[in-house]
Amino acid sequence: DLLVVPDRNKAAAAGTSISVIGGVIRTLLSGSIVTKYYDGDREVDVRLRSEPGMFVSRDDLGTLMIPGQHGSSPLGSLVTTEQGEGDANIYRKNKRTTASITIRVSGRSLEDVAEDADRILSASKMPGDTVYAFGKEYRKRMQSQKQMLLAVAVSILAVYLLLGSLFESFIRPFLILLTVPLSIAAVLAAFMIGRSPLNMSVYIGMIMLAGIVVSNSILVASTIHKRVSQAGSLVRSVLSASRERLRPVLITTTASVSGMLPMALDGSSGAALWRPLALTVATGLTFSLAVSLLIVPLACLLYYNRRSQRPLGV
Repeated sequence: DLLVVPDRNKAAAAGTSISVIGGVIRTLLSGSIVTKYYDGDREVDVRLRSEPGMFVSRDDLGTLMIPGQHGSSPLGSLVTTEQGEGDANIYRKNKRTTASITIRVSGRSLEDVAEDADRILSASKMPGDTVYAFGKEYRKRMQSQKQMLLAVAVSILAVYLLLGSLFESFIRPFLILLTVPLSIAAVLAAFMIGRSPLNMSVYIGMIMLAGIVVSNSILVASTIHKRVSQAGSLVRSVLSASRERLRPVLITTTASVSGMLPMALDGSSGAALWRPLALTVATGLTFSLAVSLLIVPLACLLYYNRRSQRPLGV
């Protein structure tokens, strides 16, 4: 490219400005619309530019006359020209020259790639007052993830308040809600092992889990409460309730997971939206089966033993 560097002092002495010099060069080389021609209902732009072949060398460009307050001056006396490399397009944001770097993420999470990019850019020596910032899309995604985490917490709190009002207790809902954090932890571990990114579909699946996985725990905990209120040892009451609810819990969990399998195993190009959702729900439900049949009865046993001071028995 031919770089034209204006001399501000010479331009001011000639009674002209940088914008005038740039406008004349742009008009004669690239052309500019000076008026419009109307042919009936058709509007045609009239573009003014130099005759093709008029400026073919650096010397020809230097003879271009630039208008000023004290008359016209040749361009060669106001600028210096040199061969160099220049940008085809210059983009600005907030009056600052900007350059965009696009990264295609594949096989890794967006957060990991952004962390690597931030580490590389922060360690780089940038000239002058050059700064870097992540794009609007990444910032919106990070903000959306924070909002979804808050939504997951709110959903768990809503389920707890509902269970507290139904059971008229603040302790028993905790026994039931054990399935929610443990199921979510299992989902996070599964995605970490599979090195799959956490996207919006995963967070939506977690919100769904907060309302789905408690159903089995409610069945088990309610039956245990009925058995414990009767005479007998605590261990036999808990085991009897767990055996009674084993078949319904297995049936409901198997049916729910089976319904998610077609979405979870879908490998089509459009499955990126619903496949993580199905994997989240299926993984959480599968792990909640063990929690409902093992951990919840054990927690109930300890709770009722401490509350009633009854012997555990065998």
